[in-house]
Amino acid sequence: MSRNHFRTIKKIFHLNDNSKLKSGDKPKILGKIAPIQEELGGNLLQFGTFHKKLSIDESMVPYYKHHTCKMFIKSKPIRFGFKIWMLCSSFGYPYAMEIYSGRENESSGMRLSEDVTQLLSKIADPSRHEIYFDNFFTSYNLLKRLADSRIRATTSINNSRD
Repeated sequence: MSRNHFRTIKKIFHLNDNSKLKSGDKPKILGKIAPIQEELGGNLLQFGTFHKKLSIDESMVPYYKHHTCKMFIKSKPIRFGFKIWMLCSSFGYPYAMEIYSGRENESSGMRLSEDVTQLLSKIADPSRHEIYFDNFFTSYNLLKRLADSRIRATTSINNSRD
């Protein structure tokens, strides 16, 4: 394929209808890739074999160009890119993922880490799964909510967190 042919295809290639993106007051930042993200999420759940032990953590996808969702995290091996919240098996297979595009729900009264954990733990069956996460996600309120939902969770505790 020639370079010019590739550029022509790239120019007209769309995953989502632009007229549907303007439906709300504030369009979603990642609205253009929403259909493929939903399709991928459905396929991950459909074809994955759920293990007993699940992990919630963050992942970075390297990206060096300009985008409003691009993040810089100094302590990560991949310092520039998109942050993705993931629910994975103990072997690393991803069951669910959410691309972080800024805090969406300010009125929930929960921390960002609590929102993410609540969102991703909806997939887990409380009677069959245990969820593990690091101290970024840990808070007393989150552990109480998970216990109320009968979801078993293991985490590291930091005394300075609420």
